[in-house]
Amino acid sequence: MVHVEERLLVQLRRASIGIVCVVAIGTLACRRQGAVTPHRAGFASHLHLKGPETGLSVSPDGTMLVFSAMDGNKRGIFALRMANRSVSPMINTPRSASWPVFSPSGRQIAFAMETDDGKASEIWIYDISAGTSRRLTTSGSCDTAPCFAPDEQFIVFARATRFRPASMGGYRWDDWDLCRVSVADGSEEQLTWSRFYEMGRPVVSADGGSIYVGAISRQPVGVNEQIYVVHPGDGGVPIAILGAAGQTRVHPAYPTHGSPFLAQDGKEIVFVSDVRTMYDYEVWTASLTGGVPSQITHDRGYNDEPSLMPNGDIAYLADAKRDGEWEIRLWRKADGTEERIYPPGR
Repeated sequence: MVHVEERLLVQLRRASIGIVCVVAIGTLACRRQGAVTPHRAGFASHLHLKGPETGLSVSPDGTMLVFSAMDGNKRGIFALRMANRSVSPMINTPRSASWPVFSPSGRQIAFAMETDDGKASEIWIYDISAGTSRRLTTSGSCDTAPCFAPDEQFIVFARATRFRPASMGGYRWDDWDLCRVSVADGSEEQLTWSRFYEMGRPVVSADGGSIYVGAISRQPVGVNEQIYVVHPGDGGVPIAILGAAGQTRVHPAYPTHGSPFLAQDGKEIVFVSDVRTMYDYEVWTASLTGGVPSQITHDRGYNDEPSLMPNGDIAYLADAKRDGEWEIRLWRKADGTEERIYPPGR
C-alpha cells in the first residue's frame, strides 16, 4: 500500500475541540443507555446545537442530514430533509445521544448514548427500516464518535479509558484510542495504543485500509490537534499527516487541524484548520493524490465537522458568533456561496 496521504497536509491545529467528556456539577458530555425507539411524530423546534458532538452526517444519496441537538435537558437525534429543510426527531432515545452517522448503504445509523449512571457512553446501532436499535459496546468506558467501515461489518469509534478529576473541577475522560466493534456479534478490537489527550470522530477510507482521525497527542507539549492516519495492518501506529502547503504565517506553536472527512471515492479529504489565522477555524479540502490544500470557507469563525455531499457541496457546523450557538451551513461547489440551513433564523 502506498501511503501518499502521509505527506499531504500541514500540521493542522484546532484549539481543543475534540471530545472532552467533562463531568461538572453532575453533567457529563458522555452519557447513557436504554431502549431506543423510532420517533416520527412532531416537528423539532427550539433545538440547540452544542459543539462538534452534534455529529453532522449526510445520507449517501444526499437527501438527508442527521445530527444531535439539545431539546430541553436531553440531547436527541434529529433528521433534516434537504428538499424542504424540515427538521424532525429521527430516533427517540431515553437518554442523551450524540454523534449519529449514516452507514454507507444508508440503511443504518450508529450513535453514542449515555450509560444508566451518566458516567460513560456506549455505541448503538439503529436500523432505519425496522425502527429498532441495539447496543454494541458495554465497556464502561467513554465510547463515542462512531464511523462505519465501508463493508458495514465493523464500526470504528473513539474510546477513553481514564476517568479522572479535571483541573478546573469535575471529572473528565482521557487516554483516547481507536477501537472497532463487529456489527454482527459485538466483538471488539483495539486499534491504537497512543492514549491521546483528546480525539474526534474517525473516518475510514474506501478500501478500509486507512483510518483518519483528529486527535491531540500528549507529546510534544504545545502541539494541538492534528490529523493522524492509522493503518491497522501496519501495527496501528498513528502517523501525523505533514506537509508545508497552505501555511502562510508562523504560529506560536502549531496550527490546528482536525475533523477529517473523506469523499466517497476516497480521493479527497475535507478538514478544519486555523492555519491562516489563529482560532479562525475554516473548512479546507485537499486531494489524497497530491496538490495544494484549498481553503473553502472564509467565515473568520468557528467551523467544524465538515461533510461532503454526493454533488460536491459541503455541509458543516458553524459557531459564527462564537457564542456556543451552532448552526448547520451548506457551501455550494458550483458558485462558492454559503447558506445557513438550520436553524432558519437567529
